[in-house]
Amino acid sequence: MARDDRDRRSSEEQDERERQALGRERRSRGGKLVLALTIVVLVILFAVQNADSTRLRFLWFEFAPPLIWVIVVVGLAGAVAGFIVGRPGRRFRAKVREQDDR
Repeated sequence: MARDDRDRRSSEEQDERERQALGRERRSRGGKLVLALTIVVLVILFAVQNADSTRLRFLWFEFAPPLIWVIVVVGLAGAVAGFIVGRPGRRFRAKVREQDDR
């Protein structure tokens, strides 16, 4: 009976630790979301204020798009690159799944 009480307490303590970790993760996500939205708003404001045409040369191409489109395209390319680099690899995700299954 004492062993059952210890197991139950241990399980309850583990549940509490998991709830606390989940709360920290949610707060962290909220902060990241606020930061990401702030950056997006600043980039949009910067792009709108710099709507003049600009001359671009890349390899043998030369064109004069509005600067706003250059900023938007470069911002999207940076977001995609950040997503790809920040995303865990297949092996890591498989390892985490394997540990969760235990």
